[in-house]
Amino acid sequence: MGHGMAANLMAKGNELTVIGHRNRVPVEDLVSRGAVEAETFQSLSEASDIFFFCLSDSDVVEQVVGDLWPHLREGQIIVDATTANPVSTKRLHAALQKVGVAMVDA
Repeated sequence: MGHGMAANLMAKGNELTVIGHRNRVPVEDLVSRGAVEAETFQSLSEASDIFFFCLSDSDVVEQVVGDLWPHLREGQIIVDATTANPVSTKRLHAALQKVGVAMVDA
């Protein structure tokens, strides 16, 4: 699902920076379409104002937010399309809000 959303964003002319995960096939496809692959969460954060998540579950969302946390900056937005636990999403939203990062549950 995340690959399809990313491909649609790119098809509409949006620039995209991605970071590798377990399955390299979608990442390599997006890079072949013009996406830039970030090597670190720091470089991903530096390149991004908006993050789109479509991950397997809330545990992975929490892990990714934790990896991004030291590199987040005020004004960034996380749009999470994961089928997630609402308790986790609300907790992350509250924590992110304190550092000026918005989180949208999509």
